[in-house]
Amino acid sequence: MSTGSLMIIGGQWGDEGKGKVVDLLSAGFAAVVRYNGGNNAGHTVRFADRRFALHLVPSGIIHDNVRCYLASGMVVDPTGLVAEMDKLEEEGVAIDGRIVLSPRATLILPTHRALDGAREGTLGAGKIGTTGRGIGPAYQDRAQRRALRAHVLAEPVRLRERALALMKQHNRELRKLFDAPTVDLDQAMAEIEDAAVRLAPLLGEVGPALRSPSCGIGPRFLGPVVGVMKAYATRVGSGPFPSELEDATGERMRERGAEFGTTTGRPRRCGWFDAVAARYAVEVAGIDAVAVTKLDILDGFETIKVVTGYRLPDGSTIDTFPADAEVAEALEPLHEELPGWTAPTEGVVHEDNLPPEAISYLDFLEKKLGVPTVIVSTGPRREETLVRGSSELAQHLRSIIAG
Repeated sequence: MSTGSLMIIGGQWGDEGKGKVVDLLSAGFAAVVRYNGGNNAGHTVRFADRRFALHLVPSGIIHDNVRCYLASGMVVDPTGLVAEMDKLEEEGVAIDGRIVLSPRATLILPTHRALDGAREGTLGAGKIGTTGRGIGPAYQDRAQRRALRAHVLAEPVRLRERALALMKQHNRELRKLFDAPTVDLDQAMAEIEDAAVRLAPLLGEVGPALRSPSCGIGPRFLGPVVGVMKAYATRVGSGPFPSELEDATGERMRERGAEFGTTTGRPRRCGWFDAVAARYAVEVAGIDAVAVTKLDILDGFETIKVVTGYRLPDGSTIDTFPADAEVAEALEPLHEELPGWTAPTEGVVHEDNLPPEAISYLDFLEKKLGVPTVIVSTGPRREETLVRGSSELAQHLRSIIAG
């Protein structure tokens, strides 16, 4: 198994703790490449007594030997990126020469944000629960081949022509489709042009092979895939969530886990670990190993449940995650119960010091997922982490963490 590179992906509904895992492992690599998404994301990194909340810049930026790439699959708000860079510098993080923006990345314009809010406002009870950052409309423009790519940041005349043309089209849509207020194009253009001056010097290719539409790195360069999953489950916004707990247990998870969005502050929906949905993620994403985060949040639960199947409204049962969202909304979770633990796991960095019940829980997850749990996070700080097993990957991860 090659360990010259790693791919870190989420294995649940977001907010799994990818930021911590990327920060933890970045010191062992020359570069961190973020391959999709935008500033809807919130990556929280903690070490010592410091806390960083990142939205666009990869978590590896905290390590001064790591170069961070915003790849071609991302949608980038220019003003948001400039603000985040300024914040990092204020906090003493050296960023000069360490952030590279793919010229193929899609730009988010102020009118994308307006369209996002207008669309969400028309959906009523069926709203998605977006962050309102313009992510969806920007990706829609990309699919329609009318989006602006980041390379125009270095072309002032072309930037003005293309941005104004697209924003005028967006304003027409705001008026005609949503009866919503339009965006002041002079002000919007001033914001974009100011940001372009800062961002144009960052433009650069991600790597030597440009075959992946999202990352800009050819598949042969990628190493093992590590999927990040919480020891329980959370979700923000609407959508199917079969294991959701709308009771005191769910509230206990939310409060103990500080389950509130980094970007929006919204409370996250909480529930038991869904092994069916997680196994589906393992299969479709080709996950080789799992990093389990927030194990310590389950400390003190007398019983811990894991979803291992679903009951349909007609009484039949399934053990696969359905493609139909309406069917998924109607599922009743079927659980297996495991004994909880009273001894604390917070801050534990050696598996031998975990309560036996916690080890059994991790073993159970491995059995259900069919892949090993190589990383276990026992607290929010970088150092509150342990590595399990003796595989080549586990040994490599230990060497990275040990420095």
